Amino acid sequence: MATFDQMVDDVLVYLRSFTRDQEQSTHLTSTLAVAGLQLEANDVALISRGRVEIDDELVWIDSVDRANNIATIAPYGRGMDGTTAIEHPSLSRIIVQPLYSRQMVRDTINQIIGGLGSQLFAIESATLTANPQTVSYDLPTYTQRVLNVLAADFSTYGDSEYVRRWKFDPQSAASSTNKSLYVYDPTMTGMKMYVTFFRSPVQLTTGNSFSDTLLPILPMT
Repeated sequence: MATFDQMVDDVLVYLRSFTRDQEQSTHLTSTLAVAGLQLEANDVALISRGRVEIDDELVWIDSVDRANNIATIAPYGRGMDGTTAIEHPSLSRIIVQPLYSRQMVRDTINQIIGGLGSQLFAIESATLTANPQTVSYDLPTYTQRVLNVLAADFSTYGDSEYVRRWKFDPQSAASSTNKSLYVYDPTMTGMKMYVTFFRSPVQLTTGNSFSDTLLPILPMT
């Protein structure tokens, strides 16, 4: 399954197919430190004042010294437009005036995933330890609806059965998370209860794949 970075690459290839404009690019000839304000490029003549993209970071170029192949970054020019200033090793690609920044594509993909949460639910589970002295258990803050509660008794043969008498309170004042599960069936001390619930989809970060959103994935036909 494609990772988040591969998804971003695929979207960029698709977007660029709609325009004749081709982005100019060159590469670093030395490491650009996290707080560095001068970059050395293989062909600085391709760089002009304005935005360039190095890996996932947008940088604002203030001036260019073509004689020495050095571009100077504005004091405010690292980590532009919601990107993060990081160290970039030598040979990292520099895209001049990017048509579509990687950060923009990342944000758009995550906005779409977030929007799916109003139509599709992500599914997660939590494990609780039964305590006969209480009926209230905290669930994560992002719990939207409980689907079922399964109890397992590993002191015998690992038998399990669905808990029938329970209630989910999504606005519980008694819970530190404001999400409480009330279990009214008698349970044995130490018995594990497996709670399956709906939640909003998880936003993607570098290295994630779509399955990490916890949204259901339809099988390919």
